Amino acid sequence: GRSMSLTNLDGGFLIRLKDVTTRKNIEDEKDEFLSVISHELRTPLAAIEGTISNAQLIAQKMDLSKSRLDTILNSAHSQTLYLSQIVHDLSELSRIDTNSKNILEEFNLKEVLEGIYSSYQEKADQKDIQFNLDIPPKIKLANSNKLYVQELTQNLVENAIKYTKEGSVTLGAKIKNGQINIFVKDTGIGINKSDIGKIFNKFYRSEDYRTRETNGTGLGLYISSKLARKIDSYINVKSRINQGSEFSFNINEDRQ
Repeated sequence: GRSMSLTNLDGGFLIRLKDVTTRKNIEDEKDEFLSVISHELRTPLAAIEGTISNAQLIAQKMDLSKSRLDTILNSAHSQTLYLSQIVHDLSELSRIDTNSKNILEEFNLKEVLEGIYSSYQEKADQKDIQFNLDIPPKIKLANSNKLYVQELTQNLVENAIKYTKEGSVTLGAKIKNGQINIFVKDTGIGINKSDIGKIFNKFYRSEDYRTRETNGTGLGLYISSKLARKIDSYINVKSRINQGSEFSFNINEDRQ
């Protein structure tokens, strides 16, 4: 689309044409995003309001057993945590979108991955999942954006632990086609073929009941895909239902 303006000059007119297609597309996408956000927030807010109102009514009748109170408070708390996660994910998206700089730097990838491994060990232990680290000794230095690589890898590890009920999660790296391939492999529930093309969409949540059992905003993998694009990479997915998944991305090795 174009916008047009006329300026009256001596002896004629000056016509200015301006292409506003990009701006309109951005505005349309923003409107759609805000619409989805309001829809997503409405459900947990209604649940919180309902459970608290229920507790108030029962309290007025002095008929509030401890088990009933626990149920109501746990429900409200769960929905509050979900709202907090949405706010966190939205602030993460805003930060990524605002920060247009992709500062390339030399950093010790082995140390970054070992740090992520250590920080998620307890979470894996709590679910009785074996958490493995698979990094060859030759992998040390990388040339990319350290913060984005760290955040992207953390997102993939957290996702893998979330959707793995038993077995193992492996965080690793290897040299592949002259680049460093960072991968997170799990023995989790896997992904339906019909879902693989959609999992990086905003707010996408699979209809698989096993996925629905876990709390999630549907923004985690969308954020991950944006982080990958920030470092000029993309996320590759290999998965089979009931046989686990592997998410991976490539970054440049520092060869200095």
